[in-house]
Amino acid sequence: AAPPPRNVAGRLGARMTFYPNLRDNVAGPLIKQFGQPGTYKDNSDGRFYNNATGVVHAGVTNAYPVYLLELRGKNRELRAQEFSEEVRANLSAIVLVDAVALAAAGVSPSVDETLTYGGLDYKILAIKALSPGGVEVLYTMAVQHV
Repeated sequence: AAPPPRNVAGRLGARMTFYPNLRDNVAGPLIKQFGQPGTYKDNSDGRFYNNATGVVHAGVTNAYPVYLLELRGKNRELRAQEFSEEVRANLSAIVLVDAVALAAAGVSPSVDETLTYGGLDYKILAIKALSPGGVEVLYTMAVQHV
């Protein structure tokens, strides 16, 4: 007798929703529960350099609500090793940032943008995305107080 047909399409469909579910229903809620609210500010829309005047025009700032968890102690030390020596020398904090709101807005964070939390602004020095299967689940960011 022939073996029963395998449901390949069903397994692929389940795999395609696993990582978004991990982001939206596990990582995001845990960071929200144990972390704090913050804002990712993307200052790049419309930014341009005027060759005639030598002036950089700021453009529009887009703000996205996020939740983040600032790492401390051994966790901070371990995660800091993921970044270059130059970044480690200049960082003020290492934070885990959920990707839920940014993914919903179609935004991937960038270096040199701003992360605000605890009433303070931080410049993003470096970013490591946890993106299994190409789905950004969370970001580890090295930030510097400005």
